[in-house]
Amino acid sequence: MGATNKAILGEMAVELSQDTKILTGGWDLIGPLIDQPVIIIFDNQSDITVQIGNDGVNPWKTFQAGSAVLLDMRANHGIADNFLFRKGMNLYAMGTATAGNQFFKISYVFANPTLL
Repeated sequence: MGATNKAILGEMAVELSQDTKILTGGWDLIGPLIDQPVIIIFDNQSDITVQIGNDGVNPWKTFQAGSAVLLDMRANHGIADNFLFRKGMNLYAMGTATAGNQFFKISYVFANPTLL
């Protein structure tokens, strides 16, 4: 038996962005994931500390000003074949509003089998 090609093309999702000058001090919706990220980047481009979570109640990670995290879900799967965030998952930010044009951004790529 020959090898099976399981190639799926990657696609870039529209970047999610939260303007930090309009943060309320509570949980503010950044947006939902339109698909399941394979690689996702959380990038705090502001000069304030921002907490990120997915339930609007509990923080997942606190990002200091200017910090970023890249998660490669392919490398972090443990024993699971497909370790991904779920499509439609909401992401929230919490911080204190700041002046100027500063943003917290979330960028990701996802696998799209319909592009083959």
